[in-house]
Amino acid sequence: MSLSKSWINKRFFFVTLKRFWFVGVIYFLALSVIPFSIILFELPLLSRYPNYHIISKDVVLRTQGYCIFVSLLISFALCSLVFNYLHSKDAADYIHSLPPKRISLYISNVLSSLLLLMLPIMINTSILILLKLALENKFQIELNEILIWGLNITALSLLFFSVATCCAIITGTPFVQIFLSFVVLMLPSFLYYTFISNLKSWVFGYYPSPSSTVVEKINPLLRIIAPVPPSSSLKSIEYAAYFSISIFLIVLGAMLYKLRKIESAGQSIVFEFFKHIFRYGAALCGALLVGLYFPYLNQEKYYALAILGYLIASFICFLFAEMILSKRINVFNRSLLRYIYFVIFLLIVIGVIKSDLFGFEKYVPQEEEIQSVVFKDYIFLWNTFEEGNIHKNPEIIKMITNLHREIIRQKQVLLRQKDSNSPFNTTLYITYNLKDGKKIKRMYEIDVLQLSSYLKPLYENHAFKYNIYTILKISPSNVKSISFDKYYNYSPASVYQNSKFSIKPFDISEFLKILKNEIYNEKFEDIINQTKIPWGYICIELKKAIRTGKIPSFDVAVPFEKSFTKLEKWLTKKGYIRFARIMPDEISYAIIGKYDKPEKLMDTLMADINFGAIKQVKKIKDNTLIDKYLRLCENPNHFSSYKTSKKEIYYIIFFGKSQRILYVGILKDL
Repeated sequence: MSLSKSWINKRFFFVTLKRFWFVGVIYFLALSVIPFSIILFELPLLSRYPNYHIISKDVVLRTQGYCIFVSLLISFALCSLVFNYLHSKDAADYIHSLPPKRISLYISNVLSSLLLLMLPIMINTSILILLKLALENKFQIELNEILIWGLNITALSLLFFSVATCCAIITGTPFVQIFLSFVVLMLPSFLYYTFISNLKSWVFGYYPSPSSTVVEKINPLLRIIAPVPPSSSLKSIEYAAYFSISIFLIVLGAMLYKLRKIESAGQSIVFEFFKHIFRYGAALCGALLVGLYFPYLNQEKYYALAILGYLIASFICFLFAEMILSKRINVFNRSLLRYIYFVIFLLIVIGVIKSDLFGFEKYVPQEEEIQSVVFKDYIFLWNTFEEGNIHKNPEIIKMITNLHREIIRQKQVLLRQKDSNSPFNTTLYITYNLKDGKKIKRMYEIDVLQLSSYLKPLYENHAFKYNIYTILKISPSNVKSISFDKYYNYSPASVYQNSKFSIKPFDISEFLKILKNEIYNEKFEDIINQTKIPWGYICIELKKAIRTGKIPSFDVAVPFEKSFTKLEKWLTKKGYIRFARIMPDEISYAIIGKYDKPEKLMDTLMADINFGAIKQVKKIKDNTLIDKYLRLCENPNHFSSYKTSKKEIYYIIFFGKSQRILYVGILKDL
């Protein structure tokens, strides 16, 4: 009995309920939009159509973001109202002059507030359960999904309220309390994202992989945008984390309340320790934020600019923090000398990172430690799926580690070439799966020509290609049909293309054998040539699905490259060639023009061509020459096709029999 009197004051408990009961009513009404929308709008329809299942769980599923947003506003508003007396000196003097102890006052207010928050959730959850029991199968949501819906909102509401409560004890004004509450909720995800993004700029080879799932877990506010569906509960560790953090913050609030001075009401932050956290935290956030706008910080010529940017942004945020703390604009005094501590901290961190004190940049695991390697080149290999790029062959692993060591050795050269706009720039992703279960991830922006002596044997290796290209894993017995998609790069293909044509079933096996040999024998120089336009695409329909990633597929498309000369000869011999590529006899004539501004030709060429502005060099009707230029012309949609040392560049326009443009290309020479 003495425990209840010393820890909970019933009078304060009921006074808080009596004063702020309307907040609970507003919260109940806001949440009741969900069950009462079913009662008011869907039940009448159900009575008119008794055999039709119109009650859907989507009514609950699509409103969880709304419920979380309402919970956030109500939690912050309720906490601000309940602890408003702390932010006024007169009210604080009056309340604290009464007999009840601070801990009793604090616990009574917290418990009454929690009751106002929990009751609306419990009542609305109960209404949904009663609807489910009454409607049975006509309400498609399950009972456990309704309970999960209520539990999710309870966990997040408790977290929001505990954050606001702790901030109410730390601050002395309602505005700063609400502002700081939002900051505390957003800070973990902000620090996570900006920190790894800044590391990308400073650490050579760092592979930033900010996971949206991780960010959502550490920032409950993002669940408003991407809410957890009621059919998918939070994980047990998330529930444990949310409830543990909430209890910790409420206990921390109680401990700080005992230390809080009455005369601190009206101050922005009432504890000196938290003032330091606020001002230096603001400076750190400013530095991390501006770091997102320096994509080339790891090049020597940008170091000074980067550090200057960090210092300017952090100092501005430090000033704003001082203005909030002192509640005045003029803060230019000796107190600003505190900023020197942050400058020292920043320079030490940058020095540690750039000196590679922990050996991150130079580390390459030994071949005997590696179980497998994931190697991806998004530009030239198009191998975007990690599952299809796992290499376990010791020979390939050795080539990749040798390449990795060479990249580290040529670090300075690669960094200088990083923004060179070379057509052979690409990004390599290397992930080592070690035998002890660890993963080592690296990412490098390189010029493939600079490392051609290491990449050429790797890209031309048959075992490497087998892992990369899905077509090499397909058996003829699994092929349902093979058709061709001829490529026209100007006019719609449907205007000129014949009806879809498939090769004969008895030719499939031989066709696949030749196609696979062409891919196996494709040279490194052809692989990295991105300006050559393929003749078209080979569309392979399968009987059984094959995985090209996480999703199984029944279709595989392979570009019919102009370097596949053996396949072209076979198609010609079998009579399939005119279905696979644009033929010279489809072309009525071609015009070669000349343009004196290569950098502006792309917009002109791929738009509506102004024939009056064409500087015609010659007109071609001979099929042999037409075929020659069809093979030589480069992709007008690729920026690198326009790179030339000359002041003028040639382009060619192919006209079909109907005098419409079929094909457009770039010529480096006639």
